[in-house]
Amino acid sequence: LIAYLNETLLSKIQRRTKIIDTRKINEPNIQRKINTEMAEAIVEAYIPDDNVETTRQKFNSILLKCLTTHCGTTFKRGTEKKRTAWWNNEVKEAIKIKKELYKTWIRSRSEDDYDKYRLARQTSARVIKQEKEKSWTMYGENLSRLCVESSRQFYKAIAKMRIRDEPFQPSEYINDSQGKPIHEEVKIRERWEEYFKDLLNIPDTGNKTSFKPRHANIEEPEILVSEVREAIKRSPKNKAAGIDGITAEAIKACGEIGVTWVHYIFKKAWEERTVPSDWQKAIIVPIWKKKGKKQDCSTYRGISLLSHVGKMFARVLEQRIRPIVEPTLSPQQFGFRKGKGCTDAIFALRQISEKTIEHKNQMNIAFIDQEKAFDRVNRDILWDVLENYGIKGTLLDCVRAIYMESESAIRTSAGLTNWFPVTSGVRQGCVLSPLLFIIYMDSITKIDEASLNADQQNELLFADDQCIFHNNIEQLQEHINLLNNSCLKYNMKINIQKTEVMTISREHKDINIQINDQTLKQVREFKYLGSIFTSDKL
Repeated sequence: LIAYLNETLLSKIQRRTKIIDTRKINEPNIQRKINTEMAEAIVEAYIPDDNVETTRQKFNSILLKCLTTHCGTTFKRGTEKKRTAWWNNEVKEAIKIKKELYKTWIRSRSEDDYDKYRLARQTSARVIKQEKEKSWTMYGENLSRLCVESSRQFYKAIAKMRIRDEPFQPSEYINDSQGKPIHEEVKIRERWEEYFKDLLNIPDTGNKTSFKPRHANIEEPEILVSEVREAIKRSPKNKAAGIDGITAEAIKACGEIGVTWVHYIFKKAWEERTVPSDWQKAIIVPIWKKKGKKQDCSTYRGISLLSHVGKMFARVLEQRIRPIVEPTLSPQQFGFRKGKGCTDAIFALRQISEKTIEHKNQMNIAFIDQEKAFDRVNRDILWDVLENYGIKGTLLDCVRAIYMESESAIRTSAGLTNWFPVTSGVRQGCVLSPLLFIIYMDSITKIDEASLNADQQNELLFADDQCIFHNNIEQLQEHINLLNNSCLKYNMKINIQKTEVMTISREHKDINIQINDQTLKQVREFKYLGSIFTSDKL
């Protein structure tokens, strides 16, 4: 038993994630030391004939060594236990004396012992009151200091004081696909791997559509230093590192030395039309959705941790792709586009609804729900779509390289699972994914628009949230049929159970809209992009 407990304890200690302590990284003297060491080490490590994989390995090794030397390391903390700030040695001693005198009085029942106990009880109450007042004073002083020094730490300190439910504790076991509990760590890892492998690798049911390029080939200049500098600048701080252990703060702390070295890696990747293996890998951290059983894998949402340097490269590609495709994208797509947002889509639909009621007309609306839309993207079709939208040559090859051998592993309470390939969908957590997805959706909707031959635009989109509206019920049914057929060609699937229809009019009227011979649910109220729409009142 003792050997088993020791082995279990050692296993848990070994699973603690060791990370760079970035709390010192913004100090000027630390940054100067890092820059000096990086500059010297990079000159020694520079070999022009190295490929992108070797170059990336050298950079990671040098940077991690510098960070470890000057910033130190720490362990990623799990769920923190709540601690009482005023509970200290003085309070412990006062309570201990009170308890001992109480036991003495219980045994003797003498008045002298009772007087001693009563005095100790008053003393302990006074000590507790004093320490509580001290702790609140220190808390206020700490908040005042953090308000000036670090707004992030200030809000974290405030959040800790909120009254919350019982803190989440990871389950010691999970259920298999049949609902039976699993306790062995190896089988727990296998179960997580099985669940996410099925979730992220959706079988291809689409019929590959042939495309004809509409744009002439474009010039492909090398990646510029200014592009790299902008990508580093726009990378958010305080985000967990990927498999390489390097955060955005670490890159930014290197200053121009970091810009130069990252630019060299990007230049190698652009020339070789390939990317380092670390950029293709994602560590998935399951986060409980706060509903359902903690033992069921389906009650967890996977958050992907990617390489920050890889995300910077993806941002450079995204900034090159966007101006090429932006003029071609439908004006009805409001998702992930500059100058557009969900409030614009809500405003447009509300204007349509108000005018419909004002003119005593009837508008029939279908709110389309796509099933696992981002995970269902067929990558082979996506490459054809990108080429059709003018993305070619090295730019397209670099996008494909990120997805070429993409793999994921799950970080669980039982350790890291085996790596498994991910062959469908756009990558979660990648800055390039939203743009790739709206291009993919734009191609789907344009096929049904071309077949519909409508005189006006009859849909609104925010990424995969689609709203179709027609005055005529037959036209709405035809539009939905064309959309459904178009989705099937692209391996997408409309969720019939969650797709709902609604009529906007002064008088309620029943309509019958179907998908695959299944009647869609008609509602009198619908929450579209967080805003409530009703059939007769706006």
